[in-house]
Formats: sequence, structure tokens, C-alpha cells
Amino acid sequence: MSVESINKVYLGLPAYNEKDSIAPLFEKVEALTKTSPIPVEVLLYDDGCTDGTKEAVNAWQDRLTITYLDGVVNKGLGAGMNALLSHFVKAAGKRDVLVIMDCDDTHDPAQIPQMIKALDKMDVVVASRYRKGSFIKGVPPLRIVTGLGAALLYKTIHPARRVRDYTCGFRMYTHQILSKAMSHYTSPLIKERGFACMVELLLKLIKCGAKVNEIPMRLRYDNKRSASKMDVSSNTMRLLKKLVDWRIRGMA
Repeated sequence: MSVESINKVYLGLPAYNEKDSIAPLFEKVEALTKTSPIPVEVLLYDDGCTDGTKEAVNAWQDRLTITYLDGVVNKGLGAGMNALLSHFVKAAGKRDVLVIMDCDDTHDPAQIPQMIKALDKMDVVVASRYRKGSFIKGVPPLRIVTGLGAALLYKTIHPARRVRDYTCGFRMYTHQILSKAMSHYTSPLIKERGFACMVELLLKLIKCGAKVNEIPMRLRYDNKRSASKMDVSSNTMRLLKKLVDWRIRGMA
């Protein structure tokens, strides 16, 4: 897809108890809407929030275009991703793109124009922690080293052209590639509940012929105001087992 052909950007945010992150994140989104020639619509999925996230989001309804998807009860990231992808494919047009990013203010919406440029003749753009020029702040050094080692294992088990960061959730997708994947695989597209769903989605899109590009990521983990909801070590081990299983048995 060429930059000139993009009609609208949908910004998908899977959220679970992110009340304190909404205002600082939405301020950045609002700044983007004032400079971007392409309209931006926020698409937020509430994964059973209990901390006032909904009220914090509703306070911005007069400043941003927001569609609120209420998941009612906590079902995990996989369910949130399925809801966001399904809504986008049904509601958007062929010239629209979907950007998924974390709702905890660690990802920067200001990188979206750079992602749009990198999307030229591509289907997916990943904001990668492992590209020259990436910036990471607030992540413990041990976790950075562990993540790099895990990324090398992922690449060994499932080599993919131009892909170095398999797990980062900050990505841009075309409508065409998501529609193709949802038609190819049995519903729901994503079967994994936890953060392995991001790798599952990427691999399934690649199986459907997706061309992937990466840009250097700016990760501001020091902006995170909510407690981490992920057990990194156990989730990494589970993902490695799933990658081996997908390699041997394929992806349903």
C-alpha cells in the first residue's frame, strides 16, 4: 500500500486497568491528529477494567474520535486483539490501516507517520526494539538481554524476512492482509490468550503472504503507571514451546 492511498488510521488499544495512562497517552494522540493529514480514530477495547478506565476515556469523547468496545469481563490480550481486528475488518475500508499499540503510554503515537512511510508496498510494519536507532528507557538491563536472546531463538525457529522483533505489539496492519488472514484461518483468528498471541498473529499473517517491514522503536517503559500484568519468564517459556509446536504441527 502506498502512503498516498491511506484513507484513515484506526488506533487499536487493548486496555486493562489503564486509567492513569489515558490522559497522557491521549494527549499524544491529540497532538498527532492536529498534524496528521490522515484522520485518526481511537478504537479502545476494555478487557474488564475495574479502575475507572471507561470514565477516563469518555472524558476525551469531545476531543478525539473514539469507538469503545466493552469486553465486560477480563478475557486476556488474545480476546482483546480478536475484538479489535474483527471490528476493524468489518467497519473499515480497504484503504484504511490499523495500528495496535499498548495503552500504558510506553509506545509513542508520534511514530505512526514513520510507520506509514515504511508501509509502502508492505502489509505490516513493526516498531522494533532490535533495529539501529531504537531507544529504550526504563527496562531493566537483564530483561533487555533476556529479550534479545529470546528474539534470536524465535528467529531461529521461525525465520521471517525483515523481522527481528516478534513479540512487540506496536504494529501497523493493512486492511487487505487482515481480511485475508481472517478468511484463511478458522475463527477466531487468534487462539492464544496471553502475549504469545502477538507472535501467533504475525506468523499467521506471514503464512498468508504478508510483507513485513520494521522501524526503530522508541520504548518509554519509564512512562508506565500501571503494574505489569505479565510474568515475563513463564510467558517466554510458554511461547518457546508454542513456537516449536507451531513449527512441527503447523498453525490452525
